[in-house]
Amino acid sequence: MPSNVRAQPRSSLLSRRSGLGHIKCLLENLTIKPGGRVMLEIGFEQARDLRSLCSGNPNLSYERTVKDLAGLDRVAVIAAH
Repeated sequence: MPSNVRAQPRSSLLSRRSGLGHIKCLLENLTIKPGGRVMLEIGFEQARDLRSLCSGNPNLSYERTVKDLAGLDRVAVIAAH
């Protein structure tokens, strides 16, 4: 592994099997006013799984995905009801 990756805390590199463990915890404890938005950096293959997580939460909805300069899914925009 590159030295810049090895220098990161282990918990920042591993987040349960799907890679969404930290995001799931964040969404479960999120306090945001109705109509508010939260933007989360995601892995380029996580949008579908995150969409499913939001569908299980009646207070949140997955609004859209923003692509990075390489055209990969990079930021999820989630709205509060």
